[in-house]
Order: sequence, then C-alpha cells, then structure tokens
Amino acid sequence: HHVDGIRSDAINMVHLGQDRLQQLVAVSLRYFDLASRDQAPALSQVAPMWKLDRLLREPERAELLEARGIRVLNRIPAELCVEACDRELGEVLSLLIDNAVQFSDDGSEIVASGEPEDDGQHVVICIADQGKGIDSEQLEGIFKPFFMVGSHHRADGFGLSLPMARVMIEQMGGRIWAQSAGRGQGARLCIRLRMQVP
Repeated sequence: HHVDGIRSDAINMVHLGQDRLQQLVAVSLRYFDLASRDQAPALSQVAPMWKLDRLLREPERAELLEARGIRVLNRIPAELCVEACDRELGEVLSLLIDNAVQFSDDGSEIVASGEPEDDGQHVVICIADQGKGIDSEQLEGIFKPFFMVGSHHRADGFGLSLPMARVMIEQMGGRIWAQSAGRGQGARLCIRLRMQVP
C-alpha cells in the first residue's frame, strides 16, 4: 500500500505539473501576443472605482479575501474617469489586486486610491499593500518577464502578471511603476492614465 501511496502522489504531481505547464504556456502566449500587437486597443471613458468594485465582488476573490481576513478598501473616487481600454484596465486592476493579496499577510489591509495630478490632465491610481515589500533595486525588475523576487515568490503568476500589466497600461498611453520603503514594509503599485472629464 505504501508503494501505491507513493505512486498516486507521483501521478498527482505529474498532473499538477501538466496543469501548471499548460497555464504557463497560455500566460506566456498571451503576454507575447500583447507585447507584439501592432495596434493599441480602442480607448473609452472608464471609471476605475466601479471596475474595482465589480472585481472585488467576484465570488472566488471575495471568498479568498474573507478566508484570509484581508480587507480591500476601495477609496478611488466614484466620479473619477480615465481614458483606457475598459476590458484591459479591468484585467490590470485584477492582476494588481491579486498580486497585493499574494504578498499580504492574513488579516492585513490593501488600499486602492486614485487622484488627479496637479496638471489636471492625468490621474494616478495606487494599490497599496502591507505585505513583504520590495528592495529598491528590484522595483523595476518586477516588471520584467519571469523576474523572481527571492526564489519562491510569484510562483503562480509565473513572473508574468506585472509585465503583462505594464504592456497593457503602456499601450493605453499610461505608465505603471512600483514604490516600496523596502523589505517588510509593503508596496504600492501606481498607474498613471489620462483623465477623462465626464
């Protein structure tokens, strides 16, 4: 029976490996498709607060947040509008929230905020966590494909979630960057997009 146990464990690992490999291939293809496309996506007026609100209500994410006792505070003003690709901004916010959750301790807080810049033409949206933090020399690295912070980090995103987010935001004419006071001091991921006056 012991041998059977080992065999079934091995089979499970192979299946898990196959699933992860398929996932990696799918994510990689998507990333390279996005990065090499000739035409930027069509932009429209999007209200990020409502976009994020919908993402946080998705059952799977809501259950995970509840199970881990993580609170996400959506402090983006409801009336704030940006010029963006609606679907892809949703995807980017989803990637940033999931990334923040992955690096947050149970029972901690993630805060989403957004405000117009002084130029009156751009908006900066930030997702701030109280998690593991990032060393200053790695703030740019996390946007490079397959970059790993430490060895065990970002295992499930295959190191492609933030590079994908950067490609999508830059193709909308925006900018994305990370800020952190260092290890153990949380991180903020910020997106700058053109403001749309309703």
